[in-house]
Formats: sequence, C-alpha cells, structure tokens
Amino acid sequence: MKPDAIGASASTVAGKTGSYNGIRTPCDRGAYRRRFHHERSVAMPHHSRLSTLVLDCRVDDLREGAEFWSKALGMPVASLDQDGDGRYAELETAADEPMILLQKVGHDSRVHLDIETDDIEAEAARLEALGAKRIAFVKRWWVMEAPTGHRFCVVRQQREPFGPHLNRWE
Repeated sequence: MKPDAIGASASTVAGKTGSYNGIRTPCDRGAYRRRFHHERSVAMPHHSRLSTLVLDCRVDDLREGAEFWSKALGMPVASLDQDGDGRYAELETAADEPMILLQKVGHDSRVHLDIETDDIEAEAARLEALGAKRIAFVKRWWVMEAPTGHRFCVVRQQREPFGPHLNRWE
C-alpha cells in the first residue's frame, strides 16, 4: 500500500507526481494545497474509520515476520505477497476488524495506522483542522503527521461495505 514515504520527510518525495481523483498533481505540499484547498473551502460530508494497522518491517523477506505475527496474534497469514510485488503480507482478520498488514520498508521498523475514507481530501482537511500536518501525497493517499509526531496515512476505502464502526463527518 505505501512506499517509504511514511518514514520520509516531505523533501524526500517533493518533485514526484501523484494523482487525486485522476488529476496529476505535484506531491509537494504547497502546490497541492494551492490547487485543492481553494476549491474545497466548505467541509464536505464524508465517512472514515480505522482501516489498517501497518507493521513497517525493515527486512529483506516478509515471510519470517508474517509467520511471527501470525503466531503471536493467533491470525493465519492471508497472503505473503498481497500486491504481487513482495512488499506486503496480510494477516487474516474478520470483516469488522482492522486489517493487519506487514510492509517491507527502508526505514526503521515501527507501526502506523491507516484511516480509510470515501473522501481523501475532506478527511485530510478535517485532520489538519485538528492539528495534523500533510507530509506527502503518495500515489493515491496522504501521509500525515499527528501533533504527537506519529505518522499515519489517509487512504481510499479498503473494504466494502465500510461496516458498523464508521464515523460520519459533516
């Protein structure tokens, strides 16, 4: 789901391109804000919820980590290669539980959260109003930083339907 931008600074990804709803945009924070914040000055109703606990693993092969976390949490391995690129392994979770994903990264190992939403821009703006900072737009999600310094991602809806643990924001 995410390359190493979760551990990178904004300058690391500046100059690369990404997209938002099919519109090619620079990934630098200022250009994105100039383009979309003016278009969205009114809060849009949207939904979001905790989607995924992502175990960032600085390893060459996720197999050993997936086997450890599978046994530690009592959850079978759903896939050792979720996206077909060797970067993601997934543990099996119930439909109403957050997904548990292992991600191969180049930065120190840690855990981060993904918040899924049906409106990435509205959710990122809501979180900014609470004190979070946008760090980088990568592929189709925002890497953000909480006031506490923790990095997290705002991603598109990962499961259909959203399920019972859903927030509606006006």
